[in-house]
Amino acid sequence: MRKQYNIMTSCDNNLVPYVAVGLTAMAHNLKDADIDFFFLHSHVSQNNIEMLEVLCKELENGKIHFHEILVPHAEVYSELAEYGTGWTGEAYYSLCSHLLLPDEIDRVLYLDAGDTLIVGDIAPYYHYDFQGKSLVVTGSRYKPYNGNLELFSADDLGDWKEGLPGILRGIFNSGSYMMNLDKMRKDERTLADYQYLSLKLRELFGDDNHNIYWGDQGLLSATFVGDVRYYGFPEIRNLWYMPYNFCLWYYDRMNEKPNYSPAILHFAGTAFKPWNGTYPIFTERFQKKEQLHSMNELKNGQAGYFYLWHEYAIMADTILDKIVFVSRNNLRRHFRQICLLNDIVLVHLVRTRIVQCPFHQILNLSIFLDNAARNVVFMIFAKEGNAGNRRLDFVYPALDVCAVVVFLRLDCMYFFDDRTIGLAN
Repeated sequence: MRKQYNIMTSCDNNLVPYVAVGLTAMAHNLKDADIDFFFLHSHVSQNNIEMLEVLCKELENGKIHFHEILVPHAEVYSELAEYGTGWTGEAYYSLCSHLLLPDEIDRVLYLDAGDTLIVGDIAPYYHYDFQGKSLVVTGSRYKPYNGNLELFSADDLGDWKEGLPGILRGIFNSGSYMMNLDKMRKDERTLADYQYLSLKLRELFGDDNHNIYWGDQGLLSATFVGDVRYYGFPEIRNLWYMPYNFCLWYYDRMNEKPNYSPAILHFAGTAFKPWNGTYPIFTERFQKKEQLHSMNELKNGQAGYFYLWHEYAIMADTILDKIVFVSRNNLRRHFRQICLLNDIVLVHLVRTRIVQCPFHQILNLSIFLDNAARNVVFMIFAKEGNAGNRRLDFVYPALDVCAVVVFLRLDCMYFFDDRTIGLAN
């Protein structure tokens, strides 16, 4: 039976290009799985949404199914972020993912947008038994007890001098964690619960303190302390054991590679993010020359993971280069003629590589028009060997939606609509 994973992230427009790199690595390293990828956002541009959507269809025969989730009440998440040490509101969208994702989704893997990369098998982590807890996490903080490392509990929230500040720093790293959505729904957690907790913390530490908790992981830690399961604990009590959230600050203390193979990389605690590195090949889509850093700034052991990220960036860039995204204003550059004749619209394709696509490769053609016309005649001149050009006409009824053409071939899908058009070069 094929593996199936639910994976989720959230971000704004700034991190979308790096999500594309992450999707490329995901498809490459989870080839034996079907993936439902949930992208949470509140104001990412339609061009970026469609770029990710088309990329998912191009990757590994379309095994990644893209789901756009529009997050309401973005202003509330931004308010939570105001007291969370520099993160934007998008980093907090996972807090209510149990309310945003379909009810049939019982668990989901959350990944930080941009600076995480799946590079190995995630099955042991994904299917790890929650044992009744809300989260499965990579522990980053324990408390010493009788010479051993023990977990924080909800009782430690009352120790506001030592216990609570440590919890708010994060008892786990939020770059990657599993969410038990069924339990969170049964617990009836809402956005108001997080607002209330943030308010109480501000009352305790001062409303003018904008560094109360360490981003989303601090707020998550305070919310779920005592309700998380550390991956590998108690058999493994080691802060450096983090195969499914391998933070590269590991090399701040360690000079040797870990004795396990990381499956999820997290570019946390490094001098710069991977898209700011200076590589032999500059990828303009993902990098800005004025923001580049020397790889010599990295700690020993980190550079290899940066070059791995760059390999996936080149792969993503190669795929995206095959697709040209243009606005509706440039529609006539791709169509010779669009004319309204009573109730019929005539559309003539002139893009060479699509026009000369062999007809046997065409699986389906759907045209949806707005109220401007009841029917459309879509004429394709398909070249079939020495037989010359053959005219193929398709007639479809109009629907009450914006103008969209979906042109599906065996190997790819292209979208033509009133916002963005994806065409082969």
